[in-house]
Amino acid sequence: IEVTRRNLDLANRRQATASNEYALVPYDGTSGTMRRPIYIECTRHGYRFVPENEFVGPEHLDGFSESYNQLLTGTQALLRYWNARRRESGGTEPEPYVLLIVRPSGSLAYYLARKLLAPIGANFGYELVEEDWKLATSDADPQARAVLHDAIEITVEAREKVRDTLAKSADRK
Repeated sequence: IEVTRRNLDLANRRQATASNEYALVPYDGTSGTMRRPIYIECTRHGYRFVPENEFVGPEHLDGFSESYNQLLTGTQALLRYWNARRRESGGTEPEPYVLLIVRPSGSLAYYLARKLLAPIGANFGYELVEEDWKLATSDADPQARAVLHDAIEITVEAREKVRDTLAKSADRK
């Protein structure tokens, strides 16, 4: 009994000093409906696609409209990618949806994300999490990560082309 108490005490001390991670687990409904979440973390610093680890901050959104921005085009690219995978699998892959993970510091970012993602025209969910919670997710799909990165880069390049065209037009006048 004494050995068990010591082992329990040791385990409790280890647990007290260990950092916790909170797993993001897709919901598997009681009706058999399972969906693939596209996680977007909302913080005071901006948005992070989880687990792809692509970041879009307020400075990245400067010069973009509500109907054309990196958050929107990145999300649309992931939705297209996962829907294509679903079609290729004959429907065995889960249907994708957007899940916003909202930190307390990201409440304003959450409301802005809803506005920026409105053109998608789909419902999305949200999950409130504490500021200091470390999130544990599965590894990113390499193709999904590449599709997301490319979509964001193309969006930025398009903005730069428009800026260059406007600057050249202003110089001619």
